[in-house]
Amino acid sequence: MLTKIVEATQGDGWTNHGKFMLMRFDEEEWARRSTVGPPQPLLDGVCGWGPEHLWVLDLQTGEGACFRPGGYATADLDKHAVWVCPLFEPFVDWLWGQVRAGVDPFDLPERVELPDAEFAMHGYRRHGAPGAALSILTKIARDPESSILVDDDIGLVESSWVPIDETERDFLERLRKANEP
Repeated sequence: MLTKIVEATQGDGWTNHGKFMLMRFDEEEWARRSTVGPPQPLLDGVCGWGPEHLWVLDLQTGEGACFRPGGYATADLDKHAVWVCPLFEPFVDWLWGQVRAGVDPFDLPERVELPDAEFAMHGYRRHGAPGAALSILTKIARDPESSILVDDDIGLVESSWVPIDETERDFLERLRKANEP
């Protein structure tokens, strides 16, 4: 995996400090073939990734996603229910602009200033696409070490702060009942 760490702030003074790792598959990973089913390239043949895809990881939260850079940052991020620092979306927006301008993400400076980014005291979990929270709930509910807590007044799961709609709440209840001894 090729990696590049980029730090971001809003400038001088009291600001947020974003720490991001950009990652791209290397030649060895592109050459890997699937061991399941007919032999074919794993990343592009089975997974559908291309050499243009880029992982963006928030090093503070340990969460991120794989994107095809250069589009509309908000729409790209809305597909993923990831916990991010306040500078994640402004950084991705800036990064996509660099990609559209023809800059290779691995040629970026080690620190960037995002003076228009809003200051915030803490990170947040992005809502993600419909069903993204359901996918997270399914993984949590199937984990025997996990205790799922739902607040009926505000619809939150544990400390992940993922909003739960009625469909997800019903699904969660069915999972709980199915997993009871």
